[in-house]
Amino acid sequence: MIKKALILVALAAFVAAVPLGALAAEKTTKEAPKINCCIKGDCSKMTKADCTKAKGKVVKDCKDCKK
Repeated sequence: MIKKALILVALAAFVAAVPLGALAAEKTTKEAPKINCCIKGDCSKMTKADCTKAKGKVVKDCKDCKK
């Protein structure tokens, strides 16, 4: 009887741990932060990689983006 109870407890712990692991994996994926990018006088929010690809300039404030 005790052996069956221990098996059930172990099984319940395993079943409960699997969804928690899946939730933890989802939280680790983060989106890259958005920055201000000046492209030909227009200021846009995008990732630094996208700004570099578009041959833009990273600016602290959109006011620094001159047309």
